[in-house]
Amino acid sequence: MGRMVVRFEGEGSGVAELSWGQREILGAMKRQGCWLALSNVQRLPAGTTLADVAGWLRFMMSRYQVLRTRLRYPAAGPPLQVVHSAGEVALDVVEAGDEDPAEVAERVVVRYADHDLDFAGEWPILVAAIVRDGVPAYRVMTVCHVVWDAFGALAVLADLREREASGGVLPQPVTAIQPLGQARWQRSPAGQRHNEAVLRQWAQVLRQMPARRFPEPVDRGEPRHWKLEFASPATRLAIQLIQGRTQAGSAQVILTLFLVALARVTGVNPSVTGSRSTTGSGAGWPTRSRSSRSTASARST
Repeated sequence: MGRMVVRFEGEGSGVAELSWGQREILGAMKRQGCWLALSNVQRLPAGTTLADVAGWLRFMMSRYQVLRTRLRYPAAGPPLQVVHSAGEVALDVVEAGDEDPAEVAERVVVRYADHDLDFAGEWPILVAAIVRDGVPAYRVMTVCHVVWDAFGALAVLADLREREASGGVLPQPVTAIQPLGQARWQRSPAGQRHNEAVLRQWAQVLRQMPARRFPEPVDRGEPRHWKLEFASPATRLAIQLIQGRTQAGSAQVILTLFLVALARVTGVNPSVTGSRSTTGSGAGWPTRSRSSRSTASARST
């Protein structure tokens, strides 16, 4: 395996305490003994060069401050996040040889997930170009869950699609709050009021949840688990309509519809569900998370 050094430079730098999400996910990593690697395997179009992959990585590092963030562990006090304005990142180059590049890419995913990430000394991203005779065939990217969640990844994907559609032209400037600003806002009086309101809401929902969520099953026949598939063009159109009205993402809308349906079918209200990402590959993201979970709730009216 070879390695290229990619230099980058981006806007913004500084030091701040960790955000709420960073503290929570770092605690989960400590409890589970891994860095909750989120990986994406992307097949590259014909004609892609190593310079193209390096340029893509440079764009990622330059645009997103979260990828330029490392942790600092003071002698006293909690960890801090440090955003760097410039630096170097490694691009691994893996020659597939006579093997299937897709299979080689999956092995790289596993190797990255098993990597013991140094939060203070390494960037929270690992990238490899899987090549055959020096020509890139697949790109593997693995990021630490402390960088972003599924919704953050969707925002990145939207940026990348815009960049590809414009022939490599940079997307519009980032207008959302950046990591350091987010952490500082969360410590502000407004952020503390918001946090207290959210905790009150969750406490109310949790108190309303029944101790036993579902009744005993009526049919104990075989097989134990059933899978139901339902194709509904009307539901697809309804999701698009709701997205247009609420500006919510499709994942949020679909999960909410599922929770509402679950409450109406089971009679258990409010309805709460958890999810776990699974292994896979392709254009979707994240495609691998060892223990990534999310929880959502909804009330049916």
